[in-house]
Amino acid sequence: MRPGPDNRWFYVHVMKTGGTSLQTLFQRQHGVRHVYPSHLDEPIFGAKMSPKRLAGLSPERLDEIFVFSAHLPAAARALLPYPTRSLTTLREPVARTISWLRQNQRTHSPDASLEQIYDVTAARRAYADNHQTRMFAVRPDDDVDSFTNHIEIDEQRFAEATARLDETDLVGFQEDLPRFIETVADQFGYDDRHVPQRNVAAGDVTVSQALCRRIAEDNAWDVAFYDYARQTRG
Repeated sequence: MRPGPDNRWFYVHVMKTGGTSLQTLFQRQHGVRHVYPSHLDEPIFGAKMSPKRLAGLSPERLDEIFVFSAHLPAAARALLPYPTRSLTTLREPVARTISWLRQNQRTHSPDASLEQIYDVTAARRAYADNHQTRMFAVRPDDDVDSFTNHIEIDEQRFAEATARLDETDLVGFQEDLPRFIETVADQFGYDDRHVPQRNVAAGDVTVSQALCRRIAEDNAWDVAFYDYARQTRG
């Protein structure tokens, strides 16, 4: 399916919420070329994270993209020269943070405990602290160059985040990802909708209650944002 003026989508890919499975679905249906970012957008790491890279895409590249599926804040939609519809997935904040900790442990710090990884302030501020709220609270004029840029959440930012969530066409939850994939497939007109979950850590892990409480306290805005999403969207 070639993109047209009224059928482009922007997926706010919140880290560790099942987004890789959705991106696989998009790529399989439309071809890698029509999903951003792809091999056409090297270096891929920056394309996945940088609103400035999005703003710098050529007219020719923009013309062939059907789905934007990167770790970009919701406000980055305003950088595009045409309208898009939007979707996202969210996750219970403590579970999302633990999933990130396990990924970090698996790929970068195999000898560190989850608590030790969480104690690294720079990483925690980039990837954990109220991350889901921040993805919707970033303003177009914040001039962030990566979703890892830290912004403080306050009442005003929270109100802006929930307002952007209200404007999002489709909102799903990692805890019920198969059902959301069905919803997306129905909306997009996909026949093939069976996608295995990706980037899922193998096995169970024991997490201390103390760490869970600490994560919940540190992510109070995210807890409120997730609760709002559940109350209003599912």
